[in-house]
Amino acid sequence: MSVPRASGRRVLAFASLASAVGLVFAAGCEDDSTCVGVQCSGTFATVDGSPDAYGGRDVGEEEGAERDGSPSEPDASDASTSDASDASTPDANDASDASTPDANDGGPLAIATPASPWRIAVGGGFVYATTGGDVVKVPVGGGASSTIQQGGTIGWLAADATNLYFTTSSGTVYRRPHGGTANTPISNEGVAAQAYGLVADATHVYWTKNTSGGTVVRVAIDGSTMAGESVSPALSLPAGLAFHDGSIYVAESNGTLLGAGRIVRLNPDGGAPIAIASNRTGPARPVVDGNRIYWYEGGGSTGPIVSTPLPEGGPIATHANTAVDPSLVTDDNVFYYGNASGGIAKIDVAASKTQTLYSSSQTGGVYGLAVSGNSLFWTDYTGSRLMTAPK
Repeated sequence: MSVPRASGRRVLAFASLASAVGLVFAAGCEDDSTCVGVQCSGTFATVDGSPDAYGGRDVGEEEGAERDGSPSEPDASDASTSDASDASTPDANDASDASTPDANDGGPLAIATPASPWRIAVGGGFVYATTGGDVVKVPVGGGASSTIQQGGTIGWLAADATNLYFTTSSGTVYRRPHGGTANTPISNEGVAAQAYGLVADATHVYWTKNTSGGTVVRVAIDGSTMAGESVSPALSLPAGLAFHDGSIYVAESNGTLLGAGRIVRLNPDGGAPIAIASNRTGPARPVVDGNRIYWYEGGGSTGPIVSTPLPEGGPIATHANTAVDPSLVTDDNVFYYGNASGGIAKIDVAASKTQTLYSSSQTGGVYGLAVSGNSLFWTDYTGSRLMTAPK
């Protein structure tokens, strides 16, 4: 049963939650705030954006890896970017639609060349990306890189202004200060097994447990709840989450069953889920801005990107018909997505305008996407580059 990517580029990985005190996103993320791989909203930190962090990877698989352990190659097909108003929507992979600045006029630049980077997070003036089981750390403005290791494989990432948070293959969640060198466990081993997405607010780190009876789980940043606590009833294969205005929004994929998925709103302190979008197929990788929630769906490596109004839901708008294993991120009321096959597009929903910012030849395969300040950051998995460019 396939579930859309979760952080990196395949349905199960690590990538997104966030909400209120202590982080700053919405109206343009600052350099010391966290806008990662999947969301930029309210005052929460989000992670993800990665090889298949939310895109057709079978449940239980690591993002960016096939069942035999070899990296998955991005689909070479183009991704259309039509918006709900049927306005002109240039293809994110069509170089003729995008400006082609070089390194001297604001075009994409490689700030590091780690091997096969995947998931991404930005916070505290640093860009982090998973690579070969470890994490590479680079200043947002470029400079010397360093490597973070913690035995086993590091999976999902999230960051805020103070710390980096990450999960490992043992199912443990760690906290690491941006200026520090110690990795401090804030969960018991196994608590974060089968995680999909990772996000942090001022007091907790959250993720979805991507199983048939999965839930939303959290641990306290200070390590006071090492055993973890479930903050939702049983859900069917939840594939990522996002925070907005004190609520958690979860993509309940229910595998790839046609019309069996939904987007639900939860109170982090408990209560029954409220569906704001139903009869969806394989929804995953939700991100929010101040007005809407966006997600990728279809249950495969290609599919549409759609959205609905917050907080109650409403008409579904389609922003891209055939996105390729995309990474999603929002910044104020502007939405960006990058395709695993290459290309980054910008969508201004209020203005019903879609713009190809960078072509596939400029970006390489986008496996993780983040925004901070005036810049976009992404991982080029196939080209082994950590990239940045003006947003």
